[in-house]
Amino acid sequence: MTGCAFVRGKYGDQFDAADIESIKKGVSTRTEVATRLGAPDRIIEVNEHEIFQYYNYDVKP
Repeated sequence: MTGCAFVRGKYGDQFDAADIESIKKGVSTRTEVATRLGAPDRIIEVNEHEIFQYYNYDVKP
């Protein structure tokens, strides 16, 4: 049996540019970020600081 497949898609959330621009390092709180962008895909801690990670992929074969 032979065949082929074509896959294209997006994974993750799209964010509004205004929401991204409203986030200010050292000023915006975790609550404010989560309210604007939703729950992060992952939270990591680096040097005693939490980093919210959000993923967005454009999948092309």
